[in-house]
Amino acid sequence: MQKHILIPIFLFLACGFAHSHATINIENVASEDGYIDMSIYMDKESFINNKPHYNVRKIATQGVTKFPLKDMHEGKISIFVYHDENNDKKLNTSLFWVPKEGFGYSNDYIPTGRPKFDKTVISLNHGIPINLKMNY
Repeated sequence: MQKHILIPIFLFLACGFAHSHATINIENVASEDGYIDMSIYMDKESFINNKPHYNVRKIATQGVTKFPLKDMHEGKISIFVYHDENNDKKLNTSLFWVPKEGFGYSNDYIPTGRPKFDKTVISLNHGIPINLKMNY
């Protein structure tokens, strides 16, 4: 009789884990103005050429904006996000390319020049959230 109880429980748990996905939490979002834009890169070439594998845009939520990822495979990725506060679909910068809007890279990397892919690479594992801080 115990086998009959354990089999449905095992199947329920196995199905739940098979459909889990990763969530990317963008922390330190300063306001609810505009949108948070996120780009995910799978390799150095796409990162250098700014040709992301995945783009998504969400209404900004002050504090933490969450991005559930359902269609991404596990593996090495690089993430770039920015807070498009004025909804012009670009990261606004000053004369010397200093960002005027919030931005962030995976690994909480803050570039001092041209961003480096190797400094931003992280592992995407289903069921394990990724936390990334926005910098203003």
